[in-house]
Amino acid sequence: MANHKKTETSARLKKFYANMSNAVKLAETEWGTDTTGFKYGNCNYSGNKQFFENYLSKYLNYVRTDELKSGNAYYNSLSDGLYSGFEGLNPQLFVVYLGDGSLFFNDECPESLVYDVNGEKGPNRYGRDIFYFFFLAVNENPKLTIPHFNTDNFMFLVNSDGSISPSFTREEKKENCKNKYQQSGCTSLIEMDGWEFKNDYPHKL
Repeated sequence: MANHKKTETSARLKKFYANMSNAVKLAETEWGTDTTGFKYGNCNYSGNKQFFENYLSKYLNYVRTDELKSGNAYYNSLSDGLYSGFEGLNPQLFVVYLGDGSLFFNDECPESLVYDVNGEKGPNRYGRDIFYFFFLAVNENPKLTIPHFNTDNFMFLVNSDGSISPSFTREEKKENCKNKYQQSGCTSLIEMDGWEFKNDYPHKL
């Protein structure tokens, strides 16, 4: 059962990464790489909704989008122990439900994506069924507050201190993965391992 869960989660992560990467490439083809041509909106529900509809919606296989508010059971489970301050980030989230039963949402501005491999099913914990992604390009300031679609470097994982993931060793990524305040640590580790869960992966799926 454990091996099946690892295989399934790995496959979902690979698929999401490939599909989102392809969508960003297509958006780049349509809009160009000059970010001044993009309209990002505010870092809230309406801004994230506008960004998705403008640049990504036509290139992704999704079932529906929704507005996830505080009080929703899934929202509350995310707020419970994921990381400090989640409840205060947004009063509502723009959520995209994908065709395979997974979902993603922006917890802040459009450049940060939270991907849930099994939708609203539990356990709703980072490193187990929830994984953090960023849109950022190599050789760009990782603390910029807008996504960059640029050359082939369309989606990169960034550590919570703002550094690009390759600057960390595997052992450091593994330690980050154990820390709930290092949201991208687990995704970064799995990416380094070819989107597979090695025997020393810190969390039990």
